[in-house]
Amino acid sequence: MVFSASSCSVSFKDTLARNAGNIPAGLTQNTPSPPGSLVSTYGSTGKSVLAIAGSSAVNVYNSKLQADGKLVLVGSVKMTGSLDWLTARLNTDGSFDTSFNGTGYSIYSYGSSDDELIGIDIQSDGKILTAGIGSSSHSDITTARWNSDGTLDTTFNGTGIAVKTDPSWYNGGYTVKVQSDGKILVGGYLYTGGYKDIVLRYNTDGTPDTTFNSTGVVLFNTGTGSAYVQDISIQSDGKIMLAGGSKISGYYQAGLARLNADGTFDTSFDGDGKKEITISTGADAQLDRVEVLSNGKILSSGRTSNGSNSDGILFQLNSDGSMDSGFGSSGIVTFDSGGDDAFMHFAIDSNGRIIVAGRTPGAGSFSDGLIWRFNSNGSIDASFGTSGHINLSMSGYASDILSPQILSDGKIWAVGSAIPSDGAVFSALIWP
Repeated sequence: MVFSASSCSVSFKDTLARNAGNIPAGLTQNTPSPPGSLVSTYGSTGKSVLAIAGSSAVNVYNSKLQADGKLVLVGSVKMTGSLDWLTARLNTDGSFDTSFNGTGYSIYSYGSSDDELIGIDIQSDGKILTAGIGSSSHSDITTARWNSDGTLDTTFNGTGIAVKTDPSWYNGGYTVKVQSDGKILVGGYLYTGGYKDIVLRYNTDGTPDTTFNSTGVVLFNTGTGSAYVQDISIQSDGKIMLAGGSKISGYYQAGLARLNADGTFDTSFDGDGKKEITISTGADAQLDRVEVLSNGKILSSGRTSNGSNSDGILFQLNSDGSMDSGFGSSGIVTFDSGGDDAFMHFAIDSNGRIIVAGRTPGAGSFSDGLIWRFNSNGSIDASFGTSGHINLSMSGYASDILSPQILSDGKIWAVGSAIPSDGAVFSALIWP
């Protein structure tokens, strides 16, 4: 299924899932507005733009709701010559929560080059886990744990940070997920003569879990060239679903894999535990988000090249790895506005509808952040916003919406970056 700007009126850095939070205090209106419209009492007319004093660039890559309804986000910020880790927390009205590190955000310089936080999860005790990249002469896969006040938790690996690296080249972490037993899964890429998919599992104290593939590490390729794990979803039976990209015949293809809880490949998934999906021969594609749904089907989002620009894509697979023919067109939905489009993260609402965050071209050289809503069969929900989407453009800014969260009353909390000259944290609250 392909839908375009002609049927859906619409004027990203490579390199979330169902969440329940509290209804934001003070943000209920007596008469709900149409689905896909802004909640006007949030921030300024439904949007919030927060600058970080002294910064020259701000990037927000991911977010996670706390049990109290506040939103924790991760990314990077440039204060001097290179990017540093950024962790921040928003109140339910879109303002910085100053109980978090005194300012609402924490900036940490790991190395002498660019450092970024890309993955986030929150433990049941409220501590915050992040996965990312720490750089100097090479880069490391970093997993950090933070106390709820924004300080590093030094009970985790002694320093608050666990590191996996190959010192000869560049490595990075993209995603982190907490298992029900408290063990911690991290996905990304490691250079060992070439870039490979990597999954790490740590014990709760930050030491490698040697019950996972004997070493605490699974290293593999879904294809034949460079590869990386972009996201992880943990099934109810403990199996581990992975999504990302892998290079085959010179082009990146959408890649998925499934591991058993012990780190071995689950051969009930596509015969060998690994699957590559080619959208178009000679075109790059990658997946940014994956979730195993309550019915066992596997949903993933990402982007693909169409030869001249990029399109947003959704895939749905059956549990055995075959494409779900009842979703979109042979299991695939593609969005093409005629410019560079990307589907980033998504969330599932209580009606099974798919809320997708991403971007599309805006005015001039700017991009616009968008939220789309799809029905569970992959068709666009035309009752939402304008022909199934809401454009979160900002006059004079490029906006990039990467992470949507669903609140317990159904409202959609979207977060990303707004990019004026110095960058800012951008969020919006939307009627369901």
